Amino acid sequence: MDGRSKGASRFSSAEWGNLTTGRPVLQASVCSFDCQVQNSIQAGTYPIILGSVISQNGNPGKRPLIYYCRKFCTIDFQLNK
Repeated sequence: MDGRSKGASRFSSAEWGNLTTGRPVLQASVCSFDCQVQNSIQAGTYPIILGSVISQNGNPGKRPLIYYCRKFCTIDFQLNK
């Protein structure tokens, strides 16, 4: 993905797939959720969208990008099994 490109062309260099519902998904994403909208509630000027998860995909080897204290960072963690 290229920050200089405009419109849909900026996503053309990435690998894309389809979720269960047929919606597009970036294959390199850390995690993706395929949801069906159940309800939308207006809260002031913002909509709150509630959905049911149909499927989830993940890449456990990837680290999530976090925005914290006005900067981007990653965290290292391990899940206890």
